[in-house]
Amino acid sequence: MTKGIEQFPQLGWRLIGDVTDLATSDADINDLGAGPLEDFVRAHGAAFIDRIERRAATNPKFRKALSWVRVPESKDALTRRLLALGCKATRPINPKVLRKLVAAAMTRDLATWPVPKPTTAASRGRRQG
Repeated sequence: MTKGIEQFPQLGWRLIGDVTDLATSDADINDLGAGPLEDFVRAHGAAFIDRIERRAATNPKFRKALSWVRVPESKDALTRRLLALGCKATRPINPKVLRKLVAAAMTRDLATWPVPKPTTAASRGRRQG
């Protein structure tokens, strides 16, 4: 979906609207906001900000999804409008800090990292069959 959003913004806008309408849980809405909607806003927010504001004004699920969108911290008009809709600003990580974190992670013994156990329907207490 993300590749289509980048290359075909009109189609991406329609798909995001459809996915928003079909979302049935908070998890669906959160995933939409933190994924395809965030990608769309970052790629095409300037061209679609009026439509984003209109949809947010009339669609509570879309407005909630926007609360999961992270945009680079800035003082420009577009960012101010997005923040007013509930998007969150993120500060870029300092490259020196990032290099230190990556170096520290590379020195870890991967064998000591915890591996999550796979879950099944039975282990979640759901009936099968």
